[in-house]
Amino acid sequence: MDLEAEKIQNLWKDNFGDCPPVSYLFKHQLTDRWFRIHSLPESKRYAENDSETAILLERQNILLLDVIGNDSDCFLISGNYSDSPIEEDLKQCSALGNFNFQKFIRLLKADFDSRDFVEPDDEPVYLSLFFAPYKFKNQDLDEVLLCVADWKIVNFFVVNFQKQRIFAPYDGGIDLILKNSDERNEFKSKYKDWLSSHPDGF
Repeated sequence: MDLEAEKIQNLWKDNFGDCPPVSYLFKHQLTDRWFRIHSLPESKRYAENDSETAILLERQNILLLDVIGNDSDCFLISGNYSDSPIEEDLKQCSALGNFNFQKFIRLLKADFDSRDFVEPDDEPVYLSLFFAPYKFKNQDLDEVLLCVADWKIVNFFVVNFQKQRIFAPYDGGIDLILKNSDERNEFKSKYKDWLSSHPDGF
């Protein structure tokens, strides 16, 4: 295993325990540190014009600045469900090519998703993940955020290990992981006008 990848894996385990680095699992396995923001007013899922796109990017960049921090050393994580290199993601979002992605970890989907019912003769499905060291700059990730919002790439997120925080966008909003429940509650209060109206925060 590459030493840098091993270092990131150890940092992940130290900060996020046994939760796999799979963004849709955060709300289930890091519940006391998780909350969700919707990218558009009234929980609208997709932007349909330039004005809505501007709102989406404004909200996401405000949260990136607040959660990750400008000039903060962090890591970008991206991946796809195959045994393919990062180039598969680049085909869908060329903006990922601006970053130096390296192999991170390869996970068997059946190991982390109990809903993955596999027939005996089915080929196993793997999630191949990649990481890139990154110093966050405001609005520097706009093209990637728009790729995520359009569902061109999945399981992309930004992690700041020093702050023990994760910014995980998806097509509709952002899942946020904070250091602990107290910090999570502070952020929820701060951004209460952007929260989901769903009783479970989804």
